[in-house]
Amino acid sequence: MKTKSVLFLTAITVFAACTNQPSGEEIEIILPDESRNDTEFYDAVKSVEVIDFEIDSNFVHTDECELLVSDNYYYFVKFGIPQFGRKSRLACYDKATGKMMFSKTMDGRSRAECTRILNWFVKGDNIVLNDGGLLKMYNHTGKFLGTLNDTALWVKLLLPWGDGYIACNFDGSVYSDDKGLTLFDSNFNAGESFFVIPESYRPFANSSVSNSSPNTYIFNDTLRFCVQNSFNLHSFPGDKTYRFIPSNPLPESMKTKQQVTDISFILTCLEKEYATSISGLVENQDFIMFRYQMGRKTFHVLLSKSDNKVYGFNDSNIKVYNSERIKAPFDIWKIFIGNSNILYSDGKYFYARCNRSVIDILKDYQSVFNDLQRSVYDTMQARLARNADNEFEYFYLKIEFSK
Repeated sequence: MKTKSVLFLTAITVFAACTNQPSGEEIEIILPDESRNDTEFYDAVKSVEVIDFEIDSNFVHTDECELLVSDNYYYFVKFGIPQFGRKSRLACYDKATGKMMFSKTMDGRSRAECTRILNWFVKGDNIVLNDGGLLKMYNHTGKFLGTLNDTALWVKLLLPWGDGYIACNFDGSVYSDDKGLTLFDSNFNAGESFFVIPESYRPFANSSVSNSSPNTYIFNDTLRFCVQNSFNLHSFPGDKTYRFIPSNPLPESMKTKQQVTDISFILTCLEKEYATSISGLVENQDFIMFRYQMGRKTFHVLLSKSDNKVYGFNDSNIKVYNSERIKAPFDIWKIFIGNSNILYSDGKYFYARCNRSVIDILKDYQSVFNDLQRSVYDTMQARLARNADNEFEYFYLKIEFSK
């Protein structure tokens, strides 16, 4: 099961808004809350496929890896910190057959190895790893193809943008002390910067960036997630700005100089159920998807970009299952999606990691299944039967939504 964080030590502070925000059309979206019973989130589920991967005795690919999807391959990145005894790994599977193409440890100081993987993205059918500001590219056989830039940029998040790249640096620790977002051309020459952050705010600055689709969305709500009266989600560097309005925002009276480690401030946010956190931000050609929290409750949001309609549900206490709560296919999708982490989108599909224990939860509610849910459940059971040695902890799902 995915765990819910109680201490929002990485999610709360109270500073003034960033400057130099992109211009464009602003669209206000009212977020779901407890007063809504928005079954349309589940009605929008068009298809769900359990992705079948070959199990390799040398590497368990489902061990909470990040997933990237190219035209013909699935890439799994396992980030580790060597000094803490955790290795970074990279693996690739063929999309058509599920066959493992390679699995390798990435830690090391050679040109083809990585000392600190900061982020990653696909480029064609290859994968690129940001190794301390150097973009290192590998193909589907694991072969090192070279480094894209000659000089390390030292940015924590470096992504393709148009013909060039975009560097995200909200805490002032890398590349430039006063640049939040910087555009680079194809030769890595720095250009325009956006979201410039005042120096005193930089230790607490943060954002949530979707690097999983043709468009890159930047979420920024004044340096920490949702301490303002709205979430601002930008299509950078222009076009539309979606302003998401939560039902219980942090009041102006609390926006003082308390630090992120102020326990009384954190407890107040929990007790009063103020909107405080965003995670799991992904988007495709039709939808934007993310989660946010109000108190100890997690709300899932799915926004249709064509008509700006928002679907959502609250999965608080989702682990408390009983026959009174599980009555319809609506409730079954809540268990599936509420217990999954959305990892990636390739423009059409969302890809999710689902804990295998979900099938133990669902076995008592099979009478409620619709045809699609029955197919997904049966496929999961068949996969478990073929791997009786418990070689994996997660299923990976390919989900399509439609309006």
